[in-house]
Amino acid sequence: MSLLTLLVLFVCIIANCTAFWFYGYDQSYRDPLPETTDNEIVQTSVITYLASIRNTEITGHTNPYTYKLIMFESIIQYETASPSNEWNLGLWAGFIYCDEDNDSLCLYFNDGQYCDNGYFRETAIELTCSYDAVATTPVLFDIVEEEECVYSGKVYLPELCSKKGKSTQFLRDIDQVEKIRASSYISDKGNKIAVLPYQMLSGAHQIGLSMTVNEMQDYIRITLYGPLDRYFGVGFGSNGMLNTYAIIINAWNAQNAATNDVFFEQLLGSHNAGYTLEPSFVVAEHSVHSTDGVQQITLERPLSSAVDIDEYWIFSCADADIDIIWSVGSDATFARHLASGQDKFEFNMQQVADYDKNAIIDYNKNAFTLHINWTALFFVFCLLGLAWYAVKKYRQQIVAFGTNLSSNMNLMTAAENEDNTVLRKVTKEYGSAQDVEPLISGQQTRLNDTE
Repeated sequence: MSLLTLLVLFVCIIANCTAFWFYGYDQSYRDPLPETTDNEIVQTSVITYLASIRNTEITGHTNPYTYKLIMFESIIQYETASPSNEWNLGLWAGFIYCDEDNDSLCLYFNDGQYCDNGYFRETAIELTCSYDAVATTPVLFDIVEEEECVYSGKVYLPELCSKKGKSTQFLRDIDQVEKIRASSYISDKGNKIAVLPYQMLSGAHQIGLSMTVNEMQDYIRITLYGPLDRYFGVGFGSNGMLNTYAIIINAWNAQNAATNDVFFEQLLGSHNAGYTLEPSFVVAEHSVHSTDGVQQITLERPLSSAVDIDEYWIFSCADADIDIIWSVGSDATFARHLASGQDKFEFNMQQVADYDKNAIIDYNKNAFTLHINWTALFFVFCLLGLAWYAVKKYRQQIVAFGTNLSSNMNLMTAAENEDNTVLRKVTKEYGSAQDVEPLISGQQTRLNDTE
């Protein structure tokens, strides 16, 4: 019976392996995590730029494969000569340090396609401004498989590196990171929405704004209205200029239209301009009213986007109202304002009672479901059925074969033992090959002495 058991076990193993490798398996992928995941370690300018190229495809080649990085989505590997043969190398999981020294920034993708070693593929792509060739578009390069199904590479983003070149800083200082992590501005359930309907700030200068802060959908949306031929600005969270975060809208002229230079963000000084900040918002929409010549600009950024709390206003649903200051210039040059004012507005606060962010599935803990592969199971059971039928029908022959095989093995073992016994007997009587040589040498020495 032990032989039959081994035979059936062998057939089962072959059947399972054949079904798995020939027919494959079904794998359901999780959704990419939010683009702001672990972004507190990243400089504001880098966050904003990457947000502006979300879903952009960046390709690279390492023979015989082509790699495609889809920003904040996934990274794919496929055979250059046969693109249908592809592998998912990971889904967006957040920002990480590339090494233990915490001096380089990587885009991290995990929970990719299932691998032979029992794990899921993962990839870390380092952001770098060091690229030997001349490139005007993003480049993915130096893709290597560090170990089985663990990949690394680099991405060069020329627009991000254009200002400071190789000295571009991607990471925040550790003190900034700790300060950001210590400040919580999203409610426990993440179920609040603060809406500020259109508010007129200055009728004479046609300046106004509206705003929505949405915790559930993770966005801040600000729409500003103002004159087309002059700059105007709006400051948030204060009724004075000193250390107030402000958004300045440029006059819409030919030069700004050509460069798409719509706005900039500023930390104001005490009755002076202060200094310009790295942008945290991106332009979602920009239009000009045909009737009154007012320009309308809608800016957006994720609510959870990490910004330096000492410079930027932390928009949130924590406060029911907000202080606003505004100003307008005499022309397109950002200089001393022609007119200014201040106000306070109340939000329309909403709370979705049946929503709780803590009840949402944590995809990191339960990322995958491997579906039942009915084709593979059918194939396995067919092989098992054939094996059972063969064993039942040819049981006597199988047993006889096993008995003969066992007898032959025993005969071979006995013959080998007998040969070993004879060899030991011969060695004992005549000595080994190592003993023979010295005896000859000794006899030769005695003959020489006699002569």
